[in-house]
Amino acid sequence: MITSGHACPVSRAAADRSRQAVTSGSQQANRPPRHFSKTLTQTFSDVLLRWLWIKRPTPAGDLDLFTSDVTLKVTCFLRPLGQAGTRSRLGTLYLTRGKPVTWQGRGQEALTLLPPLTLTASAAKAGHWKLMALDLAGPSGSFNVRIPKLDVPLVRHAFDAQAS
Repeated sequence: MITSGHACPVSRAAADRSRQAVTSGSQQANRPPRHFSKTLTQTFSDVLLRWLWIKRPTPAGDLDLFTSDVTLKVTCFLRPLGQAGTRSRLGTLYLTRGKPVTWQGRGQEALTLLPPLTLTASAAKAGHWKLMALDLAGPSGSFNVRIPKLDVPLVRHAFDAQAS
C-alpha cells in the first residue's frame, strides 16, 4: 500500500492504473518506452563535449588527417594467435602514411607490423558493443585485435596504403 497526497491509502495497482490512464494520450503513444535511450551510441563524455561546443573527430576526418601525413593513434587490444593462455593487451596502433604500422603497449617495446597486413573477421567475441574483433595476419605474426568500430575503416585504409 502507498499513500497518495491525501491520508487515505491507495493500492499500488490502483495508482499504476491511474498513472497509465493519465499518460495514455496521443502524445505518449509515439514515445519509446522509458527503458530505452535515444542516444544509444553517445556516451556521457560525448554529450558533455557537445555541450561545450567541442567537435569530436569523425571517421571521414580521420581519413583526411591520415592522407595529410599526420600520425594517428588508435587504441586497441592485441593478442597473439596460436598461443594458448595469452591475454589481450591494451595498446596503441600508430598509423602514419608511408611508414610501417606499429603497436605499443604500456611499458612494452614497440612491435612493428610489416606489410602486407590483412584484416579478416574473427570468430572471437569483441567483448564490448563498441569494439570489433578482427584477425590480423602479416610477416610479423598473426594476432587477434579488437578495434573500436569507428576506427576500423581508418585501420583498413592504413593497412591498404602500407601495402601499396
